[in-house]
Amino acid sequence: MPVSASKNVVKGDAIILNNYVFLNRNGFVITKEGKPELGEGSVLAYPEKEKVRKFEHELYDRNGDSLGVLNVLVKGIYSEAEHYAEIKGVATDLVTYKNNGLSVERRMSGDKAYVYVKAGGVAICTITYTLHTNGNIGYKIKS
Repeated sequence: MPVSASKNVVKGDAIILNNYVFLNRNGFVITKEGKPELGEGSVLAYPEKEKVRKFEHELYDRNGDSLGVLNVLVKGIYSEAEHYAEIKGVATDLVTYKNNGLSVERRMSGDKAYVYVKAGGVAICTITYTLHTNGNIGYKIKS
């Protein structure tokens, strides 16, 4: 749970500072940055449209040293008219700067894609990407 400005910080609280989320598991940090959307969506067949968006998240250790970059590409189809959205693919590319044991797993279910970031096989966060029926692709990071 993020800490508000009026609350005292307690060990284990997540701290959000600008585009950084300080995770409460072993001091790992992941940035919250979306890349510009790729195209305006292409028409498949009325009323469905295709959407593709790329995200880039930098990963840091508790000392602020960069561990790597996680690139995520999310593809899906949506229909505003039929109030429908489904993610059809999620691709990840993890580029690490050190032999640090980072890995990722991904899953999809309906309008959501889940990317699990792990260190030494232990999950440090889950990034949930959601394709909305208006074509926007957003995400939330949870430790």
